[in-house]
Amino acid sequence: MIIETASIVNTLGESILRQGGRLQQLRSMLLKPYELVWDCCCDHGLFGMSLMDSKYVQEIIFVDVLVDQLNKLESSLSEKFPHNRYKWQVTCDDVRNLVVPKIDSQLFVLAGVGGGQTVDFINSLSASAPDVKFDILTCSVHGSYFVRESLIKNGFSLIDEMLIFDKNRVYEGIYVTKAPGKAIESIGYSMWNW
Repeated sequence: MIIETASIVNTLGESILRQGGRLQQLRSMLLKPYELVWDCCCDHGLFGMSLMDSKYVQEIIFVDVLVDQLNKLESSLSEKFPHNRYKWQVTCDDVRNLVVPKIDSQLFVLAGVGGGQTVDFINSLSASAPDVKFDILTCSVHGSYFVRESLIKNGFSLIDEMLIFDKNRVYEGIYVTKAPGKAIESIGYSMWNW
């Protein structure tokens, strides 16, 4: 099951994600609602903002280490998504410092960073809460094999995967869960079976 990938528009009528772009294709992979979504290494926060008016999330936490970028993001969020209607936070921190809370339903989005950094993030999130079930949606810039190996080593199961074509580049979108399920293959499987 895949949600519709038509243009994602917030309540202000502004298109948030570029039609057919990498982030929009990643968003199309989401299959279930979450109590909490962590938009990690969020940069401009476009992915998290695209979820604000959806039925897929109750609260979004935007995480990045770039102070100036987060200040701009917080200002934009305050203007477009006021706290009296939306539940969000902006956190200036390294993903490796996050402690995974014990809540029923949460997703960590790790998109747009290198493979080595993605592996570090997966390892640190898993170590911070070894008994907590959570999902990860990842799309590293490179190093997908090592990302997959880290997910396997940390006990994740596959929800979905897809090849993503954007701006003359090919990415792998990998959607996983800590809950029991389908095994992750080191080089992918279902994304090759069209």
